[in-house]
Amino acid sequence: MQQKHEVYNEILRHLKESNHEEANLPGFDDQLWTHFNSLPTRYALDVNVERAEDVLTHKRLLRLAHDPANRPAIEIRLVQVTMHPTPAFGSSPILEAIALEANKFDDQDGY
Repeated sequence: MQQKHEVYNEILRHLKESNHEEANLPGFDDQLWTHFNSLPTRYALDVNVERAEDVLTHKRLLRLAHDPANRPAIEIRLVQVTMHPTPAFGSSPILEAIALEANKFDDQDGY
């Protein structure tokens, strides 16, 4: 419970410091705590406090999804994807050859 409360405080601080409009509404602190308190502790552990606005998005989507007529409630946003270089321990063709060889042995064994 303490971890959940610490993350709640960090999110609240970030939203207020960024002067987010919703964070300045009366009763916002209590609504945000209700959101955090209604979810398992692992939710608080997965929250990125640097992206506090994501909590508001999640809160809004949960509110929308409460009405079956709005399900599924989703939001799509663009994200930056980083390309990873080929592993240093081998190339893709070598890895594919190893996989093919492994499948050949499985086929011979009847699996």
